[in-house]
Amino acid sequence: MDLTHQPATAFLIVKRDLYYKPNARGYTGIKDNAGRYTLDEVAALFPNRDSGQQDGISFIPEDEAPDYSPACFHDVKADHLEGKVRDLTAKLAVATAQPEMIGILKLPGLLTRAEAYEAMREWPTPHPDDLAVDAFAAAMKAKLARKRAQGYGGWDSPTDCTEAELSNLLRDHVEKGDPLDVGNFAMMLHQRGERITGRAETRLGPPLSSGRVT
Repeated sequence: MDLTHQPATAFLIVKRDLYYKPNARGYTGIKDNAGRYTLDEVAALFPNRDSGQQDGISFIPEDEAPDYSPACFHDVKADHLEGKVRDLTAKLAVATAQPEMIGILKLPGLLTRAEAYEAMREWPTPHPDDLAVDAFAAAMKAKLARKRAQGYGGWDSPTDCTEAELSNLLRDHVEKGDPLDVGNFAMMLHQRGERITGRAETRLGPPLSSGRVT
């Protein structure tokens, strides 16, 4: 194995068709989880540098390494692909809800569109229910973030915002027509383990400390 005159780049170390993890602590079949090593580190980890007997160890430039090593288990690969597609779906939903955030698609570690399509070809199409819920949740988060920036908050404090108060806000926003607002108020009640109270039940407790709720 010639370790001289190699270009300056990062390498992945391979043993028995699995990648070394960072710091040579274990093995993985997933490139994303593999360690990146300099040429000097590769040389230090080879057991018999001047011999052809390398105990099944080899190395490969990072840009030439496949996303999944030959010995990667199918279920591990499938779970990893599903997670990447799910992350992309959620970020696309945020970008759709907030066009000004389209730059989020360029964050490090995010799949390119071509990579996403390739992943989708290798994994069964998610059920429309799951896609719809993921997209709706991303849009809800974006709406909540905008409202927090405007000074809204306090829903997570039953002292500041009662069950009846949240219920009335939910009903008021049904009339206003934005399903995102209705979904967010329903989420708040759900996360507090509460129910939608009857309209006749009046507001209880002191006024909101912030003066308004998300």
